[in-house]
Amino acid sequence: MCLKTIIKSIISQWIIACPIMLFAVLTICTSFTAVKKELPVIQQEDAVAMEISLNKAREQVLKLMTFNMRYGVGVDDCLDLNRVIETIRDTDADIIALNEVDHLMPRSNMQKQDKIIAEQLGLYFAYGYNINLGSKYGNVLLSRFPIKSFTNHPLPKSSFSEPRGLIEADLDVEGNHIKVFVTHLSIKTKERPEQISFIEKKIKESEGPTILMGDFNSLPHSDEMKSLLDLMKDTAMEEYCTYPSYQPEARIDYILVSDAFEIKSNKYIGTQSSDHLPVVAEVVLDQ
Repeated sequence: MCLKTIIKSIISQWIIACPIMLFAVLTICTSFTAVKKELPVIQQEDAVAMEISLNKAREQVLKLMTFNMRYGVGVDDCLDLNRVIETIRDTDADIIALNEVDHLMPRSNMQKQDKIIAEQLGLYFAYGYNINLGSKYGNVLLSRFPIKSFTNHPLPKSSFSEPRGLIEADLDVEGNHIKVFVTHLSIKTKERPEQISFIEKKIKESEGPTILMGDFNSLPHSDEMKSLLDLMKDTAMEEYCTYPSYQPEARIDYILVSDAFEIKSNKYIGTQSSDHLPVVAEVVLDQ
């Protein structure tokens, strides 16, 4: 084959191959451009999802419970501490206030109810006893979070009245310091205003997010409750009754929180394990 023929052949093959190569290059470029255009959209969606996830992680949701357990005696007048424990367990509450808890009392078979309940549920606890004759009787704070310190304050009362108390505790809730108060006020109307004034003073002295729970023996619209409900938010979103459990006629059990919390829900729990109905609230700690 002469040189002229070889050159013509090469030129002919190049002319045929060039459009094919050009098409391939354009296809690759177009595909790259398409991918490049799609990437910001995918990244934006991921960023939004990540932001939502981080917000949820930062959102500290707490489930609170208050329950006057009448030392484990239900509406059938039977002592059954396991029934009380299961009532608490079923709520999956994080922080619980209990009233009328016995420790080595003959009427409750010498049970150390504070320790038994805490151990069965795997929770931290603080026992604020207001009667101590060897046998004890009082309030208990249970917590899924460490209790850093606590004090049991005696509440003001007349000479021959039943001693009442106020547990004041400092909790470490995943790095957040929260103050929790647990109380059980007098059944005597004349004693409650002074007891509430004492509690209000302690709340005002505390700093940061604050929770107050317990059996107040007071109706929501009573005179003695007015100033307390001006100071703290009632988590109840509607009217209901908690006592007596077999035929509720009055709401005397409360979960109150400071402005640091947003209220998500509040409800009472039907149970035969006590003469009071437990109250459960979900709140969100603003961070």
